[in-house]
Amino acid sequence: MCNVNSLKAVHIAAPVADLLIAACTEIHQAILIHYDADFETISSVTEQPTRWLVPRGMVD
Repeated sequence: MCNVNSLKAVHIAAPVADLLIAACTEIHQAILIHYDADFETISSVTEQPTRWLVPRGMVD
């Protein structure tokens, strides 16, 4: 499991709400389905599985 210091160590900033959502999905060993690039940034540190709900850029 990742902690905030791991994110700070690689200079990653993400909204607290996104970090809480990512933490909940990681604890429950679930795939984080999203439409928010911040979750890709978070998963680059946590290595938890993520999937875009629809391809990036399709909904704006």
